[in-house]
Amino acid sequence: MEEIFIKSVNIAIEIGGTNCKVAIVNNDQDLNHIIANISSLITQEFKTTSEPEIFIHGICNWIIEENNIKSHLINKIGISMFGPLNLKTGEVLNTPKPGWKNFNVIESVCSNLKVDKSIILIETDVNCAAELEYKVGGHGVHSLAYITIGTGVGVGLIVVGNLIHGLQHPEGGHITVRRHDEDNFNGICSIHGDCLEGLVTNLAIKARKNLKSVEDCTSIEDNDSIWDILGYYIAQQCLSLLYIVSLEKIIIGGGIINRELLMDSIRKHFINLNNDYIDNLILKKDTIDKYIIRTGFKNNSGILSAFALIY
Repeated sequence: MEEIFIKSVNIAIEIGGTNCKVAIVNNDQDLNHIIANISSLITQEFKTTSEPEIFIHGICNWIIEENNIKSHLINKIGISMFGPLNLKTGEVLNTPKPGWKNFNVIESVCSNLKVDKSIILIETDVNCAAELEYKVGGHGVHSLAYITIGTGVGVGLIVVGNLIHGLQHPEGGHITVRRHDEDNFNGICSIHGDCLEGLVTNLAIKARKNLKSVEDCTSIEDNDSIWDILGYYIAQQCLSLLYIVSLEKIIIGGGIINRELLMDSIRKHFINLNNDYIDNLILKKDTIDKYIIRTGFKNNSGILSAFALIY
């Protein structure tokens, strides 16, 4: 096989609840160059399975065998993945994702790639995305939140230029929300039932509509009342973040948010729920679309976020 990489490389690994993406770049490329050339990156996609050891082995095998990457050529590895995570050890904590609880991602990657753990950087997918938006999103703010809504719901927070960590990392997807008057769905969160994550994810939509797969969520009509219900719940999350952290921008990503009318529903409910309590121009009807926005990185946010850990 022709050697594509003759210098040291950086590797980004995005592990989502449903899918995974891996990308490799030469170490002399900076983050802006990677963003500008995203369509030409060497990448591979994988399905996230319930057998993490086999899953990680498959990823590493692609890196080593398909791209002829030697261990000594690997400079840094950025891993962006679903939580909850022990960010010091790389161990997955109390996740509802089957097979992953107590699995150590860093140890598995080190073993398979034969690299030292000192070159591996790991963060939750939403914290990584928040970091990406802060570094190169062009928002011009010091405090922002990144919300992802897909197989799960997560929140990453940058406050005064710093990622928020504490006992763990933010778990904004598992907050309790006021129930919509027309919603009697019990929720699907295995821990909390009808927390936000139990009500609005693609898996929750699948259960609500008795769909065969999450991919069928795209078949739901725009005039379905579900979009108003989801918007009501996500708006509560956005408002809570504003009230608690006084954020200057809220950015939303993930597959569910690709439905533009859902963004409209979130903004509408946000304005109604706030009821001018925080009386700021950007929170008004004509300007709210500058405060609660979709990520400009769209479907590339995940893999670029993993690179943002490295650069």
